[in-house]
Amino acid sequence: MNFSFENEWLILNYTNDIYYEFKFNQYSKGFLVAMWIKDKSFLSDKFVYQKIQSLTERNSKAFKLTEDNRGIYLYSEKRSLSEIASLFEYFYSNTKDIVKISD
Repeated sequence: MNFSFENEWLILNYTNDIYYEFKFNQYSKGFLVAMWIKDKSFLSDKFVYQKIQSLTERNSKAFKLTEDNRGIYLYSEKRSLSEIASLFEYFYSNTKDIVKISD
């Protein structure tokens, strides 16, 4: 399958309120991977929030955090196309325990 990242992002839904995305930044010519968590009741769980904080403290290049009224956005620094697959693998393997809690 081919997908053009020119002006779009690819979204991989885990649930309606939790999803991963690949995003292309056309101005800096870099790719990032990210995860939105928009489930407010899920985010109120202290264990979940501590797990997210731990990820950002351990590796600030792979995990940056933004919070707003929509939820938590966990994202990486921009990387080249050749690095994006391995970055997603690392990103997903470190966040899958968080999303499994929501099941």
